[in-house]
Amino acid sequence: MSVIRRCWTIKGHRPKAKHNDKYEWGYIYGAADIVMGKTEFLYTPTVSLEWSNVFLQQLVSTDPGAIHVSLLNSMLTSDISDVKVASAEALIRLGYHEGIAKLREMLKDKGKNGQMALDALARLGDREIIPDLVKMIKDEDPIVKKGAAHALGSLGSEEEVPVLLGIIVSESDINPDAKDALIFIDRKLYCPFNWNDKEK
Repeated sequence: MSVIRRCWTIKGHRPKAKHNDKYEWGYIYGAADIVMGKTEFLYTPTVSLEWSNVFLQQLVSTDPGAIHVSLLNSMLTSDISDVKVASAEALIRLGYHEGIAKLREMLKDKGKNGQMALDALARLGDREIIPDLVKMIKDEDPIVKKGAAHALGSLGSEEEVPVLLGIIVSESDINPDAKDALIFIDRKLYCPFNWNDKEK
């Protein structure tokens, strides 16, 4: 958008004046009902997995009983990791199984794809990946091990305690990530802490 600025100068001379341009970016999530002709939009300051989930919840709340069909399936093949993970998680929240299959497939990647898929599956509470996490916690890559430890701590239960103890005992050096996962599970099961209780 052009801005008109006024300043004094000699007739016939083009004035030069200092100015400070500021820009603010915004993004719009949108969906259309091609049958009823309805639309739903959400204006956000950025694009992220969190905002995608917010829009998804807004979309579902417009008609909880409806079957929402989207183009998220086509986005599962995107070259951008964030887009793939956000689309897969959105599909899962809508009740489509294609999303969970895609995230489990991405979990095999030790790079960014695998880490993002792991975080998403942990958020979704997918306990089916626990056997994979047990293998990952013994991986040589420290990033893979640490990610597996956090996910295992989040998803794990009493059933995983003997497995983690076995890993710690069987290795010559103590596996710090297996120990951390064990601590996470122990705290979750036996001394859960609620920050709201602190104020009481």
